[in-house]
Amino acid sequence: MKASTPLTEIDYHLLVAEFDMLWARPPEAALRARMDQMMRLISAFEESRRIASSACDSAASGRRR
Repeated sequence: MKASTPLTEIDYHLLVAEFDMLWARPPEAALRARMDQMMRLISAFEESRRIASSACDSAASGRRR
C-alpha cells in the first residue's frame, strides 16, 4: 500500500494485526523497515481520525449553544 493512498478502516485493522504479528518475531532489518512504514501509516490514519473527531465535536458543541 502506498503512503499516498488513504487507508480504509479495513486496511487500518489489517495493518495493526500484521504489525502485532511482526512485533512478536525476532527483529530483522527488513521487518524493522516494514514496521516503520506500517507505523507511519497507522499513525497517519489515527491522526486523521482524531482531527475528524475533533471537528465533529466542535460542530456538535456549536449547535448546542
